[in-house]
Amino acid sequence: MGKVKSAFEKAMEKAAGIGELTPEEKERIKDQEKVKSILAEFYKSQIDRDGLWQKNPGFCSRRLRQLRGPGACAAERGVNRADLADGR
Repeated sequence: MGKVKSAFEKAMEKAAGIGELTPEEKERIKDQEKVKSILAEFYKSQIDRDGLWQKNPGFCSRRLRQLRGPGACAAERGVNRADLADGR
């Protein structure tokens, strides 16, 4: 009878078969991390909506909508975060 593999061994074999990330995937991950960092500051009230756009102007329209959906750029339209929390 053959050796019984642990869950870790099976996971490592599966991970090895996945391969390397493409340059596009690496760029997308880098963009996602940047968005998370900027949004964290915004939601912690460390920056206001103007500061959000000063951090990376034009970034919202391209990446935030892809990552967070159409409502992600509410600040771009002048929507208050409190209104978003209330579901307005």
